[in-house]
Amino acid sequence: MEGDLTKVLESIVDHVEKLDPAIVVVDSFRTLVRATDNPEPGKMQLPEFVQRLAMHLASWQVTSFLIGEYQEQEMRENAVFTMADGIVVLSQNVERNSMVRKIRVPKIRGQSPQPGFHTVRIDDRGLQIYPRMIKPIEGMEDKLPSRLISTGIKGLDEMMGGGTLTGNTLLVAGPAGSGKSNEAETCGAHARARSISSAWHG
Repeated sequence: MEGDLTKVLESIVDHVEKLDPAIVVVDSFRTLVRATDNPEPGKMQLPEFVQRLAMHLASWQVTSFLIGEYQEQEMRENAVFTMADGIVVLSQNVERNSMVRKIRVPKIRGQSPQPGFHTVRIDDRGLQIYPRMIKPIEGMEDKLPSRLISTGIKGLDEMMGGGTLTGNTLLVAGPAGSGKSNEAETCGAHARARSISSAWHG
């Protein structure tokens, strides 16, 4: 598939249509696209790939997680970010000999996320998020859309105003080891525990 976005798209479509899942995870989406940064003449270009993938995701009505190691500048310039209904950014830094992980949600369509950076820990239970509660969500439950689904990560749901809408595409970005795949695995496990099917591509 290397260097050919048409084959990448065909592979994703084939995988999803065989399994007919409610949740789709593509990990690592960035690696798939990076291999095609300079496609040969006549090959599918990134904007067309993004548009066609977005159309498929919308027609399937799946909730999807596109996981990749994107830099801050790419988030402003890369066409991939235009198709996402939500963007979740993880980061990590060493502070006083300790690894400090943070998460933020700069965009979630149709909802009002908690702004700023929030603390993340990875332990034997998976990804644990401790949001700084600027806006309390108590009393807001009756205002939440009925199509809202939980990610299975309490703190992330709180940050996003209660979860994510069914059918949304979330792009999860951050460096290696920051918890991107762990987040998707936790969401997948939460879905399976509720008999919701999921498909992992990557």
